[in-house]
Amino acid sequence: MVKYIIIDTETTGLNIINDKPFLIQYGLVDENLQLTQTTLFDPTTDIKERQYFENLLQIIPTIVGHNIKFDIHMLINAGFKQSYFVDKNYIDTAVMARLVVNHDEQADKTFLVGLKKLAVRYLGINSADEEHKLKVELSHLNSVHKQKMKDHFIAKGLWNMSLSRTEETKEINQIYNSWNKYYHLYAHLAKERGLFLKANPAPTYADVSNVRAYALTDIKLTHGLFKLWYQKLVSIRQDDTLKRVSAAVWPLIIMERKGMSVDLKRVLDDRNKLLAELAVCKIIDPRNGEEIKIGQHAKLKELYEYESGMSLIGADKHVRNEIQHLSASAKIADYISNMNKYMTTYITGILNKMVPVGNEFKVFTDYNLAGTITGRLSGDFQQFPKEPLELKTGDKINIRSWFIVPNNDKYMFYFDYSQLELRLQCEWTNIVCGEPDLNMARAFSPYKCMKIGDKFYLEEDLNTEWKPVDLHGLTTKHAFPGIDETHPDWDHYRKLGKMTNFAVNYGASAPKIQEALKVDYDTALALVNGYKKAFPGVVAFKKWVGNRVWSADHIPNLFFRRYYSRNRHQLQNWLVQGSGADLLLLKLREVFNYIRNRPHWNFLITVHDEIGFTCTDIPEAQLRQEVNEIKELMSYSMSAVDVLADVEYTTTTWADKESWK
Repeated sequence: MVKYIIIDTETTGLNIINDKPFLIQYGLVDENLQLTQTTLFDPTTDIKERQYFENLLQIIPTIVGHNIKFDIHMLINAGFKQSYFVDKNYIDTAVMARLVVNHDEQADKTFLVGLKKLAVRYLGINSADEEHKLKVELSHLNSVHKQKMKDHFIAKGLWNMSLSRTEETKEINQIYNSWNKYYHLYAHLAKERGLFLKANPAPTYADVSNVRAYALTDIKLTHGLFKLWYQKLVSIRQDDTLKRVSAAVWPLIIMERKGMSVDLKRVLDDRNKLLAELAVCKIIDPRNGEEIKIGQHAKLKELYEYESGMSLIGADKHVRNEIQHLSASAKIADYISNMNKYMTTYITGILNKMVPVGNEFKVFTDYNLAGTITGRLSGDFQQFPKEPLELKTGDKINIRSWFIVPNNDKYMFYFDYSQLELRLQCEWTNIVCGEPDLNMARAFSPYKCMKIGDKFYLEEDLNTEWKPVDLHGLTTKHAFPGIDETHPDWDHYRKLGKMTNFAVNYGASAPKIQEALKVDYDTALALVNGYKKAFPGVVAFKKWVGNRVWSADHIPNLFFRRYYSRNRHQLQNWLVQGSGADLLLLKLREVFNYIRNRPHWNFLITVHDEIGFTCTDIPEAQLRQEVNEIKELMSYSMSAVDVLADVEYTTTTWADKESWK
């Protein structure tokens, strides 16, 4: 009668490779969705319970959990065979929340998909006190551990005894973390710090006294949400979408476990360049020669007002962007802020995640299946900028150059959907209007063209040969009459047209365009009007969405994921972006089925509309054939235009990838 098993783990940390569960909790659920048993055991000592649980994993077809991928990682780390998880059905209650809860309610900033938050909101169960007690006790244990580390340094004669109490606290906090912005200042403590931590590991939740009493709570909360939402999910016909997400869970897990290989020397070299530039780049008040730090907002606001002659509401990045042409200090502050972001978010973030694996260093990330309403995956690698940060020294910090081909592989391949969202937008115009937007369709194929000889000519003008429409250039020409490819600033204007195309597809209006592109309102309005003239089919799609929100309680995307909303601006974005998200999930499983018996291929990364792989050194003929087969497998036929994948590869770094020919 057992149909589902709910799984949760208590772990030593959040690293999906290094950390392990010290407790495993599970619940058994019958076909009537009743919780029939809850069990908790230590996988290292409760051998009989472990064997029983292992048997359950092999016979129960469906695993339920909240952020289920993390718990599967922990079970694998605890020694459970990967084969147990390859072809399971997965139900993630965080994903269920995205599918079941009204999407206008989800768009509110108070909506969060954390288990405890959902339990309070939809089950009326508040377990925050139990969690708070855990965190308070762990915080206390960490404080004791820090003090013990400081005492160790004192005993070795390495501690600076002249520090004030505040300075001591700051210093020990900085030393306590593996990597941080200031770790290089404590090279004299590095060896003793390592020896101390080896003999005295940092405390984890395993050391907290009430963790066993707390542990089974999450099983009950997960069951409560599962039981509350499952029948509704089926009744509103979101079950096919749940199955599509379920099928992508295992491919994402093996992708996450592959990790990205890092050139540590390159990261540290770039770090040193940033540190050197940050040391000399200062904001100096021209009135008194005083240095103002980036965090002194009140003083910066006053200085910006002095230099710009404007009354400002603050000194944040939005204000800086508006006045950089009037305030030299705002320009310097923006430069410093960008360098700080690279230092803390990217460099420190990667160093903190980095794990030695054999004779290389790797970083591992997890892809959030429930991070967005649309269904689009979110994860750390999505945030890495494509363009390098240019320093005034002439150096460039290119994050993608840090990631290298793993030791046992020869290639990294990237299959990137070409202009995916524009193609999906074109498909929507065909559905709404009965025929695709002419300019959009002609960007991808000779639509409404006649073939004469080996060339295509426009039906309405047989003297004009068809050439793929430059969608971004077309918006630009409509927005700025008289400006074309011969204009000296054409690249600048075309870039504005390109950014407008994507922004309007997301539902952006002129004020949003003005803010995003840092242009005046008249220019933003011209760009939006240029888009409308270029693509009347998209205007019709927007009107259709506006009418549909009041004539139906939901709108499905191209893969029938349903969005329950009255917000037409959001829906215009969701229907396009969400269709791309579901296509990627669908293809993840299809490609996994292709490579599962070809061990020379491995999933590596997914970023937006791209799937990356590694491949070992195989015969060239076989490589070319299989690249073509994966490319063909990733393609998708639609009624207006087809979705195609471009292929890039590298034998060195992510930054060096080039077209595969």
